[in-house]
Amino acid sequence: MPTLLQTPSGGTHCTLIQGMYDLTTKAGLTATENSTYISWVQSIETNIIQNAGITDENEKFLLVAAEMQKLELEQTIIYSKVEFVNISSWSAFQNVIQISREWTFESSLELILATSASGNCKLFDLLLSASAPDPAKQTALQAFIDTECKPIIANSSMSQTEIIIEIYRKFEDEFFTGSQATWKTWFYSLKLNGFFAFSQWSDAAESYYKETIYESILEGEGFECPFILALNKTLSSSKYTLTQKGFIKQLMNYFIQQFPGKTVEQRLTLISMKFSESIDLSYTYFACLGGISIEGWGNFYDLIIFSCQYQTIPPTCGCVVPTFEPGTGSTIPGGNTGATDTSDTTDESVTDISISPTSLSTDITESSDFTDASDSTSPSTSGVSDATSFSTDEFSESTLASSIATEATTSNASESTDDFSQSTSASEASSIFTTASIIPSTVNDCECACS
Repeated sequence: MPTLLQTPSGGTHCTLIQGMYDLTTKAGLTATENSTYISWVQSIETNIIQNAGITDENEKFLLVAAEMQKLELEQTIIYSKVEFVNISSWSAFQNVIQISREWTFESSLELILATSASGNCKLFDLLLSASAPDPAKQTALQAFIDTECKPIIANSSMSQTEIIIEIYRKFEDEFFTGSQATWKTWFYSLKLNGFFAFSQWSDAAESYYKETIYESILEGEGFECPFILALNKTLSSSKYTLTQKGFIKQLMNYFIQQFPGKTVEQRLTLISMKFSESIDLSYTYFACLGGISIEGWGNFYDLIIFSCQYQTIPPTCGCVVPTFEPGTGSTIPGGNTGATDTSDTTDESVTDISISPTSLSTDITESSDFTDASDSTSPSTSGVSDATSFSTDEFSESTLASSIATEATTSNASESTDDFSQSTSASEASSIFTTASIIPSTVNDCECACS
């Protein structure tokens, strides 16, 4: 199977770009949105894919992922429409971002280690350098780093993951607030020389933060569990069709029945399993479930991605956090405080993340057991507004299976037979992440004591 960034024989665009163009027919974009989106794809093709100055395919892939994150911030409606649509025969649009995160974990930790005489860690030095085109923003950033961030890296009692989480939360909670809230998109688009975009550092840092809070999302019984409550809120939302609401209600009741007596890890595994079963019905259920918002977390699909990644997120970059001595700074033995040179990057291509259709597992259980969760077994909904409870008068449980089958048949009939089905590609997320985790990032080996 050709790499995502190579142009197939007889083609005009590389597989990734062609797939991004093709999804416009499936995303339901308005004429204006479609024009904006096409211009965005063209700029990626010109400035990244066809840029002779960027020779490493992994670097190009990371840059494309950074542009996708920028699209999410600047064109939220467009992004929400393309987020779960398949790119060619590969996988969902947003999985480009998810795979790029796999490549940036250890480098993101490396960036928060103190290295300069001024007391700055590499992240601060690169961010200050990248923000030079806007003196006002750079001045505000310098003051913020001096007062809020340097004390964090100076704390030798904190682990690398504690440091990266604390710095991430400082930016999110204290820097990108008030009149500076609009600065977030600008700062996120900055490229950290020799590494990747600041948005990708923040994305990796957020994964470490989510490691500390995911249990709270899944704890509690019935509607005391934030995850269950998120499903229940969809039942009063105008975003979902009557059929989708009935489907979500049965899924919710299934979890209400199954969660008692299970650990958080077992609940997470159960959610991932049922998600895979559900999206096998049709692509529409991938988008329906994936986009469900979970307060304090993100969306349903973020939780599925986390279930694939959380056991493989590295706790350190292999180094010991150096002791910081005020006034003298700290330099890691053997380190090079300059920008990392990418010329020696391992010559492994994005072919490694392409998956042959013959290697895909099709052993996915049909979701007939959703019907096992009846309303009569649901726990008391005391304290929950009647408005958030789905009325069986509006939707007959007995017609759910036929409604889902009709919707799935209609959806599947409209999908191209030349591609994998959207749902099948989506259910292979864990396989893709397992493969991606062994692909080296675009930067050289860690410059710290472990090198």
